Amino acid sequence: MIGQCTMVQPTLGVYQELERLEQSLPGLRCLSFTPGFPPADIWDCGPVVTAFADNQDIADQAADALYHYILAREADFVVPMLAPDTAVIKAMQSNSHKTMVLADVQDNCGCGATSDTTGLLAAMVRNKAQNCVLGVLVDPAAAAAAHEAGLGAEIELAVGGKLFTEGDPPFHARWQVTGLSDGKFLCTGPFYKGVNANLGPMAVLTTGGVSVVISTGRMQAADKEMFRHIGIEPAETKILGLKSTVHFRGDFTDIAEDVLIVEAPGAFIDRPEKLPYQNLR
Repeated sequence: MIGQCTMVQPTLGVYQELERLEQSLPGLRCLSFTPGFPPADIWDCGPVVTAFADNQDIADQAADALYHYILAREADFVVPMLAPDTAVIKAMQSNSHKTMVLADVQDNCGCGATSDTTGLLAAMVRNKAQNCVLGVLVDPAAAAAAHEAGLGAEIELAVGGKLFTEGDPPFHARWQVTGLSDGKFLCTGPFYKGVNANLGPMAVLTTGGVSVVISTGRMQAADKEMFRHIGIEPAETKILGLKSTVHFRGDFTDIAEDVLIVEAPGAFIDRPEKLPYQNLR
């Protein structure tokens, strides 16, 4: 799934080749590529190349050319992932003034995950990261406790780890409530643009140099307004952890010095070789 983003290689190159073929083959009307959806154990799960042309020979020529281009780069779709501690330490060592984005790719609710795992959060706190934010972590009870305590209050609380129980346990710490909202905001990024989001009561909980944005409802972390509306400017963070796999790139690439892909436990397993497929063609 990680390698399917059209903004980066290898998929970027696939679409560049697709456009080249469309422009260079007379009679080719349309050429398309759909990468597929690895979490779906269905016959139609895999990638598909489709061509429309004035005759069958041209369509076959275009489809075969793009197919072989993709097949030659199959290994490039396996994107390296870093352990949470490795990713956090690497981000801390950056001397850039821009944000280091850490993608918590296996806890993306857009792929069916719970968005409540704590593996990356624990690594951030364990390594004493500073100016570090993680979001958005779903925990209605923690959000309610923060609202009850009030802005500026300090509370002992275990957050996350309640829905996906096969990963890291709830993360316990003494937190300061540094942000509160009703969870209503207008999305402005390219993926969610125009959506009037309502995630229910939300809170920012901070311990040391690490803050976590807590929500009641579930939404993939793919829009800056998820942070801005509650007082956090993503571009001003040193390290920003996002519970998203691909779609975050649309709104966060412009502020990122680099994007590190993190392999923390989560319900969305982003290694197809580990999935017990039964129905693939």
